Amino acid sequence: MRKLAYLLFLSFLTSTLLSAQDRVEEPRNRNVKPFMGVTLGTNWGDGVEIKSISKGFGAERAGLQKGDIVTAINSNKINNDDDFTRTVRKYKAGDEVEVSFLRGKEKMALKVKLAEAPNGYRSLEVLEDLGLSKERMEDLKEELEEIKVDLREDLEDLREDLRDQQQARIGIYPGGISAISLRLSAAT
Repeated sequence: MRKLAYLLFLSFLTSTLLSAQDRVEEPRNRNVKPFMGVTLGTNWGDGVEIKSISKGFGAERAGLQKGDIVTAINSNKINNDDDFTRTVRKYKAGDEVEVSFLRGKEKMALKVKLAEAPNGYRSLEVLEDLGLSKERMEDLKEELEEIKVDLREDLEDLREDLRDQQQARIGIYPGGISAISLRLSAAT
């Protein structure tokens, strides 16, 4: 039981840390971060896929779409999400950048005006300030998956124990023999 409580606590703590990126506010003394208005998905090694577009920001206004693969920003090659973030941070809110991307097999480019990052926007820099590097977040995700497996196994064990206890209370024993059956067979 103590193990289950510990695993539940670890699960809660890990999920809290994983979701912290959605609740962290930028410290007041930081400069405003530039924001294109995209959430990144899969890294393709020669670009990064746009997972979603935030309404009302530069990416949407310029015409970028979910599924586009960003390959360069102002001629700076983008191989992965880290390249994307570092490149965007070179600019300020209000700057216009040229985003080169693939839409299907077609190479395209659009001018995107960067905006101020919304209040509370998750920022890798802020997470790093909290001691939560991207690598550590990935490690925590893996640990959480292992904890989930352990919790499922522990839960199944608890269900079996509870079922056995309930059956014992009403006189049903392993193999389906009940106390009543034993009494009836003893009487005959």
